[in-house]
Amino acid sequence: MERHMGSLCFTTELRYRAKCNSTCEHHEDSGKLETLLQSLARFLSLKLILMSWVESVYLFSDVVHWHHENIVGWVEWAIKHNFETVGDLPSLPRELLSFFDDLVSMDELWEITLRETPEQIWQDITAFSPSRFFLQTSATTVKQLSSENTQLQALSTVSLCTISSDGDSGNEIGVLGIWPSKSASKSL
Repeated sequence: MERHMGSLCFTTELRYRAKCNSTCEHHEDSGKLETLLQSLARFLSLKLILMSWVESVYLFSDVVHWHHENIVGWVEWAIKHNFETVGDLPSLPRELLSFFDDLVSMDELWEITLRETPEQIWQDITAFSPSRFFLQTSATTVKQLSSENTQLQALSTVSLCTISSDGDSGNEIGVLGIWPSKSASKSL
């Protein structure tokens, strides 16, 4: 049975609120939306909770799909209707989009590892795929093998190929990424 926990319960709630009343004229709906936004802001501020949530998504889901397109649509709606500032978070919609961008990137690099051993989110994954939303591991440091003279501006923003693998004991993770120059990536 496929379960799509990756969408989190709030995706459904966000879509409902967006369709329910796009202008949020009703006081009751506006109050519920404000409560939802405050909950989301709090959720995004709790790094250990976010990591536990990601682990549980990979642990309990047969299919992980982050529903990025739904989040993009909601962010556009929220910005259009001036729901950008919630509590101490100056741009909740943009923060939510950034968080889901990080989830999609992490899934692209670590999907196989996280499906087999979801607890790896607590290991080296955050060293190789840092996100400001997750607690960074101090057990691993990443050293780039590129030349010190490499101009980062000349590199593509998308890797040509990336692979990762665990050691037999599960204590080692290796990642190899090939990053072409920007001019080479345009011709691909």
